[in-house]
Amino acid sequence: IHSTWERLATVRKQGTTMKLSRMKLSIIEHYQLIEMLEKREDPNKIETFTRDHKMNTLKAFLEDKSKNQI
Repeated sequence: IHSTWERLATVRKQGTTMKLSRMKLSIIEHYQLIEMLEKREDPNKIETFTRDHKMNTLKAFLEDKSKNQI
């Protein structure tokens, strides 16, 4: 998990290269997470959602990066 966090830190630093479509989805995911917290949903469900959100961001970054290297 620490290596994933390190990669996400890189993604955040280069966030301006992120596709607009991913940024929009990321904002939606943030609102969903806030809603889950406000509703005091199951902590395991919140943790899974948060991990998925981070992985979605990383996957999108890596996809975009691989496309730009071609």
